[in-house]
Amino acid sequence: MPRVKDLFNKSIKLISDGKYEDALEVLNDGLKIANKDKDRGPFLYNIAVCQVHLGQKDSAIESLEKAVIAQPWLVPRILKDKDFASLKNETAFIQLVQKNKRIYVRTKKWYVAWIAVGFIIGLVLSIIAGEPDPVWDASYLAGLFTVLAWVFGKIIEAIFAFKKGLKSK
Repeated sequence: MPRVKDLFNKSIKLISDGKYEDALEVLNDGLKIANKDKDRGPFLYNIAVCQVHLGQKDSAIESLEKAVIAQPWLVPRILKDKDFASLKNETAFIQLVQKNKRIYVRTKKWYVAWIAVGFIIGLVLSIIAGEPDPVWDASYLAGLFTVLAWVFGKIIEAIFAFKKGLKSK
């Protein structure tokens, strides 16, 4: 049985060669064995790329919706991707981007807030402890809080994706 990564790499080659139907077949095979959102998001995104090139706009938008549910960070990439230029004026595409952009921005704000809080707490604790080099300790704690921010952000993404999944049913 092929690995998820191998199928994904094969599909990228097919897409770059303009063989969208073949790439779509490989991507669908990969999607069947991809069991994590981190794997499913890129597969769904590239399925949408193939569908756009094959003139299947509605299917492409549905695939993008699923990709964004799996990975909200894809929203800015969707907006910049030239493959989706033909979708920019489609009502469903505009709604997809607007709805999910809010979730992406909200999640990103949490990341920034946690990093700032981590650095401030680290600096204050270092100064209170009277450490000779409070900046190093602050950096260490900022790193720790950065990891916590990442974990917290992933939890928030999962909650929003879950809620959105419930609403779509």
